[in-house]
Amino acid sequence: FASLRLAFSAAVLGALLCGPQASAQSAAAPAQTVTLGPSGLPLPRFVSLKSGRVNSRVGPGANYSVDWMYMKAGLPMEIIQEFDTWRRVRDADGSEGWINQSLLSGRRTAIVAPWQRGKGG
Repeated sequence: FASLRLAFSAAVLGALLCGPQASAQSAAAPAQTVTLGPSGLPLPRFVSLKSGRVNSRVGPGANYSVDWMYMKAGLPMEIIQEFDTWRRVRDADGSEGWINQSLLSGRRTAIVAPWQRGKGG
């Protein structure tokens, strides 16, 4: 019985000594770094299209050719890069292009898609 009491006391003492150290280590975990673009806003970030007709270009400027035209306001986009007033965006399908910031809204939106049987779960 004495050896059981000694083992229990050692376990309690060990927990008391290690407990504060373990919680201090978890509290001191490094925070994630945030990458800021030239605008001072975080990258990547989510926005939506302001207009029902938005050209996506192959480069950051009106002199670059139009690669795609979006025809629905409110579509969600992810800004992944900034250059002057142009934003490199990625749409829900993973396509990327450059859109002028004046055609983007800071309002975050989403796409509701139907459930597909047999797809991941």
